[in-house]
Amino acid sequence: MRDTVIQVQNLGKRYRLGGQAQLDCTLPETIAKKAGQLRDKLLGRKTDASLEHANDFWALRNINFDLAQGEVLGIIGHNGSGKSTLLKMLSQITNPTEGIARIRGRVASLLEVGTGFHPELSGRENIFLNGTILGMTRKEIKTKINDIIEFSGIEKFLDTPVKRYSSGMTVRLAFAVAAHLEPEIMVIDEVLAVGDAEFQDKCLGKMNKVANSGRTILFISHNMNAVRQLCTRGIWLNQGQMQFDGEVSECIDLYLDAKRKRTGKVTDHVEKIHHEVDLQKVIVNGDDIDNVVLPADKQTLHITLDGINNGETKRMALEARLFDAKHIPLASYSTRHLGLTPDAIENGKFTLQADIALPKIASGQYYLSLMVNDPGKTSWAHLPMAVGVHAEGHTSGCGLAYPYSSGNGFVLLKSATPEAPEATEKIITDTSLQQAA
Repeated sequence: MRDTVIQVQNLGKRYRLGGQAQLDCTLPETIAKKAGQLRDKLLGRKTDASLEHANDFWALRNINFDLAQGEVLGIIGHNGSGKSTLLKMLSQITNPTEGIARIRGRVASLLEVGTGFHPELSGRENIFLNGTILGMTRKEIKTKINDIIEFSGIEKFLDTPVKRYSSGMTVRLAFAVAAHLEPEIMVIDEVLAVGDAEFQDKCLGKMNKVANSGRTILFISHNMNAVRQLCTRGIWLNQGQMQFDGEVSECIDLYLDAKRKRTGKVTDHVEKIHHEVDLQKVIVNGDDIDNVVLPADKQTLHITLDGINNGETKRMALEARLFDAKHIPLASYSTRHLGLTPDAIENGKFTLQADIALPKIASGQYYLSLMVNDPGKTSWAHLPMAVGVHAEGHTSGCGLAYPYSSGNGFVLLKSATPEAPEATEKIITDTSLQQAA
């Protein structure tokens, strides 16, 4: 039996709404608070402590699990379910309010990629600075620096100050450094949500190698396909409580089934967004809700996104990807794949559009993920699994089996509509679609 390297017992974290949690106070703040409580007690006033239960918010409570050496654990759940809080406590960044976590081995945390970068230093200098912060020795960094540079893909700009990097370039360099750590335990929080699709695939490949090396990994992601590929075990958190702990495929299926039953606005599902970008509304086939029905006689997804750019001019494009119920990518619309130039969006309101035509799609449940990006450079906003799509299926009774390779799916051209059958035929030929019985 493999040794247990992480043991979590009744772990919980409480925050004070409208104030600062006691465990997070500095020593002077704690002394001042205690003095105030003593004064109120002597004067017969109601103290803050007596109001504790009314103002408490438990981000996590009653979390119990053991993790053996070499296990790869995926932690899933919607925004605010307590995933990041759990990893911060296991990384000893945040103290628990109750319970205990025992950890054996050196821990490396990829919670905030890029933390510790100095804007005035060059990319090369920041490799040494960031590597040291993450626990690597100078000798280790020198040994791995060529691999780090090659992985980042920004060799030309390595001696340029980081303050002149785009956010996408910074993310590439930061992840390249973090990905070459060699601890006994790795804690990874949503690092695959940053960067363009090509770099995400590259990061996923690197994480696969780490997972196969025998190291213990705790992995948070909204990319269910990545969780399914990397992990053998899954934990589903909901409102700070553990809903399931077991085989990863069963965990994901239960989570997706629960999500399928929820409805709301598409913009409720924004996961990553630039501080200067404000998404106002997303309309899919005329509806501003996160579940749509795709009729048999109109199998096209028309997506319109309205937002506000609160900063300087940005290159923006809307990328859309369709997944099946197990979060396997099936189809996508991407300006980069189509060779189109993204729009230059000036300060103020903007509108982006994308169409995905699906000739003879099979009946079933699908999911649509959206990304606003400057393809290959920067991701402005990410809406994973934003829309549930229920397809009634083509009237002929058969659909198409969609091939998938290297993480990108296939591209359906915007012109592929029932009114342009020659374009549809070209897609079928170019992407090797197979007729399914």
